[in-house]
Amino acid sequence: MKNMETLRKILIKMITTEKALSAPQVYVFEVEKSATKTVVKQAVEAIFNVNVRAVRTIVSHEVVRHPGQKHTSAALKKKAYVTVLAGQEISLDTLTS
Repeated sequence: MKNMETLRKILIKMITTEKALSAPQVYVFEVEKSATKTVVKQAVEAIFNVNVRAVRTIVSHEVVRHPGQKHTSAALKKKAYVTVLAGQEISLDTLTS
C-alpha cells in the first residue's frame, strides 16, 4: 500500500453537486489522470475509513463548439464514482481534516 501523502494526491477533490450527491452510497471524486481503480479504492479506504464496494472511472473531454461543428480536445479530467458498502458514508466534515 502506498503512503498516506501519495494517496491524498490521488484524490484531487470531491464533487459535491446535487446530481453527484443524489445516488445513495455513491461519491464522486476528481482523481489524477494516471490513477487506476485499485489505487482509487485504496486511497478512499485509507483516508475515509470506509469499505469500498465498487469504483467506476470516466475521462471527460473538453468540448469546443463551432457553428455547425463539434470538436473535442485532449482529456481534461478523470472522475471516479466510488460506491461504499451499505450503512457507511463519507461525511463532508472529513474532507477538511
